[in-house]
Amino acid sequence: MAKQKKRREVTSKGPTQPKFKPKQHRTFSEQAFIVVGILIALSMVLSLFVINR
Repeated sequence: MAKQKKRREVTSKGPTQPKFKPKQHRTFSEQAFIVVGILIALSMVLSLFVINR
């Protein structure tokens, strides 16, 4: 059973890996862009609070 599962994983991963790699790069770049945007938004909000005080 374990050998069959391993073979299935390899066969399922094989064709999907080339399709998955660009998606991972895109998602990573999107996550980085989102994180940068959130940091900028937080800094803007904090600066507004500091200015109001």
